[in-house]
Amino acid sequence: MAEAAEKIDETTGEITSVDEGGRELTTAEMEALAREHSGLGASDRTEDRIQAFVKVLHQLSPELNARDAAFVKGAGAGDIWIAAQNLLIPGTEGFMFQQIGYQYFWVEWPSKTPSPGSFPIERYKTKPKGGEDNSIGQVEFPNGHVAIETRYHVGLIYYKDHPPFPAVISYSSTGASVSTNWTNRMWVKRNSDGSMAPSFKFLWHLSTIERSNDKGRWSLLVPSREAEISATSKQFLQGLDLAKRFAAQEIKVEEQQTSTDEIPF
Repeated sequence: MAEAAEKIDETTGEITSVDEGGRELTTAEMEALAREHSGLGASDRTEDRIQAFVKVLHQLSPELNARDAAFVKGAGAGDIWIAAQNLLIPGTEGFMFQQIGYQYFWVEWPSKTPSPGSFPIERYKTKPKGGEDNSIGQVEFPNGHVAIETRYHVGLIYYKDHPPFPAVISYSSTGASVSTNWTNRMWVKRNSDGSMAPSFKFLWHLSTIERSNDKGRWSLLVPSREAEISATSKQFLQGLDLAKRFAAQEIKVEEQQTSTDEIPF
């Protein structure tokens, strides 16, 4: 099938999908594109690097300490901070997210304590051996290194009038169940012919909710609802393009030891 491109009406600014000859694609043809890329971006445990990491703030976050260089004015516990975009989002308000890729690794780091500028030592597709389980989703090695089970959701963030941008949401520890449940919800999405829908065909609303245990309270970023994207929209084409590039490893995640769902204790 011919690849889709964009046509912009210079009078109205309306964007439509067209083939190489400039003919406007029908909804059926765009649906065929979705079927051609069935399941793309939903979950694959297998050069640009996406550096916009989504972080949920907690009471001990440096962004909430007025004496810290990382202080963010107006930020509060449970809010969402994306440093690469200098963007603070109220946690209860949240944002829309179009997933274009997913990856799962046990990532080995030099120490248990996150250090600015540290780089992953190794990535494992399965739980590594030779260490001790010291907490949920972590293996500590005799040399002090730690491997953290991490799930990365890669996609485009849409928030109010801010231009959409690629970002990474990472889950580890107690956030693993949020990621797994979200992935399961994607797996049941279907194209009109019953094939698995590509993840970029949907926009998800994410916001924070509060969790607690005997040690304290913290916030988690969770998906609450989703909306199907029109097969003839600019968002559909953007998602398709990025999903292809991510699958081809033209776009990679710049990993950080701290995750979106970092717990303060």
